[in-house]
Amino acid sequence: MARTYLRLMLAVAGLFARLDARCLNQVAALYPNERTIAADIAVLVFEAPAAAVQDAINEGYPALPEKPKLLPLPSSLNVPRDKHLVIVTTGINNDIRQKTLVDLMIDGSLRQSSVIVPYTTTGRSSTPLSAPLVAYIAGADPSKNPALAGAIPALVATATGGLLSLIGVFIPQNLPYQLDGTGTDGRQLYSSGTKWSLIPNPVSGPGVVPQAFDVNFSPEAAPKYPLLELKKMLNFPYILNAPYNLVPLVGIQQCQRNTYFTNFDTAQVQNISGRVTFGSAGEGPGVILDGTLQKASPNGIYTGAHGFLACTQLVGYSPAIGEGCETAARNVDPNSLL
Repeated sequence: MARTYLRLMLAVAGLFARLDARCLNQVAALYPNERTIAADIAVLVFEAPAAAVQDAINEGYPALPEKPKLLPLPSSLNVPRDKHLVIVTTGINNDIRQKTLVDLMIDGSLRQSSVIVPYTTTGRSSTPLSAPLVAYIAGADPSKNPALAGAIPALVATATGGLLSLIGVFIPQNLPYQLDGTGTDGRQLYSSGTKWSLIPNPVSGPGVVPQAFDVNFSPEAAPKYPLLELKKMLNFPYILNAPYNLVPLVGIQQCQRNTYFTNFDTAQVQNISGRVTFGSAGEGPGVILDGTLQKASPNGIYTGAHGFLACTQLVGYSPAIGEGCETAARNVDPNSLL
């Protein structure tokens, strides 16, 4: 008991210490021709009804005649057969670099969040992949028009990258998450909120800004899922959406590796647990009707979420063209699991 308490207190201290933390991009020199980012993120994984998760995937890939499908989960995860896992991430992308003919770097940080379904695949394959449902992006500096700062990255990711990305509104805007106080159990309470900036109205009053999802979490001394399993899921290649996979009948299925490395001293990995609350835009564009994942749980709330936060090093391989899904899966860097 004393050891568990000590671990929890150390986790609390670590979370508080890294609330304002930023780590530099340490992988740009190692991968000069890829997109590289220092991503300070919180990752939460939760169980949802498998049928609803498949419906969300079907809705999220409207241009694909053959939708990505769910794979059985490893028995070691102890997830009921009628459930599947969903990943949400929220955080800040810092020091974003990519080399083309010249060295490119985004001026400033980007706030981001995303919803991803791991253990999916395409066609008759049994290779584990991930189906990203949506990402939200905005600038992290409130004084520099966050929506404008996120507009180009969101457009490029959606139109040419095959990853649905929308302009987001975040609470907090300039931090990956915020400290809300201390719970009755003595654990610190943290949160992050994401909305879709559909029709902003910063001048005269309310705009059309549908709720996407909120995450609430605290330090966790006894994680539900092994860190290795979480890293595996987070690093499955993404199944790309249109424009890449409009012609699956010819056997072309493109994916992209977005690989998170936590084997750097600056990662400061911390276990967390909490809940995720979905709104109408939780898994993609939604304004009036409840979203699929929102309807699948009372009040859109999923408790029992577990995960980690870390200042990761992110490498996005071949962001302009993707690669074959089987090739991408074979080439996931094993160092990402360290």
